[in-house]
Amino acid sequence: MIELTQQLAIIMVGKQVLNNCLELFFPFFKAWWRRRDTKDRNPEDDLGVSRWEEDYDLADLNQYGLFAEYLEMIIQYGFITIFVAAFPLAPLFALANNVLEIRLDAYKFVTVLRRPISHRAQDIGIWYSILDGVARLSVFTNAFIIGVTSEFVYRELYSYTVGDGNLTGYVNHSLAKFDVTPKNIGEDTIRNSDFLKEQNITLGDGNELVRYGDDNFTGLYCRFRTYREYSNETGEHVLTRFYFQYLAAALAFVIVFEHLVFLINAFVAWIIPDIPSDLKSQIERESFLGRQALRERELQQAEALQDKREANDMVSPV
Repeated sequence: MIELTQQLAIIMVGKQVLNNCLELFFPFFKAWWRRRDTKDRNPEDDLGVSRWEEDYDLADLNQYGLFAEYLEMIIQYGFITIFVAAFPLAPLFALANNVLEIRLDAYKFVTVLRRPISHRAQDIGIWYSILDGVARLSVFTNAFIIGVTSEFVYRELYSYTVGDGNLTGYVNHSLAKFDVTPKNIGEDTIRNSDFLKEQNITLGDGNELVRYGDDNFTGLYCRFRTYREYSNETGEHVLTRFYFQYLAAALAFVIVFEHLVFLINAFVAWIIPDIPSDLKSQIERESFLGRQALRERELQQAEALQDKREANDMVSPV
């Protein structure tokens, strides 16, 4: 998981700073190039350059409007939610970046870009659904990062099943043992191994490993991180029972974790609704008054039409 942490640190620190610089530099360069291509103005003119001419020289907003700004925030939100378990400092760097970007965007929209055309919008549109989907996905990814990638479940399971409430002997328990013998790695490998030659280890008369000048030498083995043990029946290193216990515990942790997070999310949404109750009542009242006024107007129009028809019937000849 250290590789993921390093990548997130580069993205949340270095890449964000670079993007902010480029985001401010390109519109500024575009505006400068636009002013460079305009016709020469008379510097002795008392009136000078009008305001609309200066605004015309500014860089225009692209055809996609704020799409790039929304996309940048969505990508940043995805990084700090989906992988927050791997890099807990990501939200802090994102907050610092956003505080700086608020000022940079304000400067860019006020002094570098033309005034964009405003459009009426009820909310942020499809971006809300994307944010909600990313948030739900992040629950599962963080659950698997904690349960599968990290050592949290390993340590807790060892503490409750093997270590009697502590982690004594955890490292030794997590390392498998592989005997370096001609049967396991081959005689040619032993004879051609530079490491064994440096250690003065070679094959003896009985096809076993011996070390020159060391009568207490009983053999050589290596340790590696996995839960496997040597099986005399198959002659191979098979997975231990503890490994399957870990898989069951990791799966149980993922299920409990995501259910707990969704339960807390539903509780917070119930405590803090999107629309306050008093505002919701006012909206419903305005909607009711609007429907009532429309109904009264329709009744008045119907009565006026009925009176007009009756008046026409009264003056019409028999």
